[in-house]
Amino acid sequence: MKLFKILILIVVIFILVVFFYQNYSLNPEPIWVWLYPGKEFSMSFPLLMALTLMAGVLIGFMTAIMQIFTQKSETSKYRSQVKKLNNELDTLRNQPIEDNLVLSEEAESVDV
Repeated sequence: MKLFKILILIVVIFILVVFFYQNYSLNPEPIWVWLYPGKEFSMSFPLLMALTLMAGVLIGFMTAIMQIFTQKSETSKYRSQVKKLNNELDTLRNQPIEDNLVLSEEAESVDV
């Protein structure tokens, strides 16, 4: 599986390099990028696309990392809750049952 992922990564990188080269050969003039009033700079179109792609990958990676940490914290919270409930269940199992328990068969009414 690891070899398959590496092979896919190499193919994607090759396709991106060919795509960027073709874009540069079609449009070699630089593009003016405006950030805010008074701040402009020029760069080639393939470089702009590569930086945009890299920024998108980094944002996606950071989002995935945040979701993983959230899931791990929830998992640890649920594990501690399960451990606490197991301890409570074990203590209830070890208590003797008394014969003078009063069981009520009346159903409680629930207000909706």
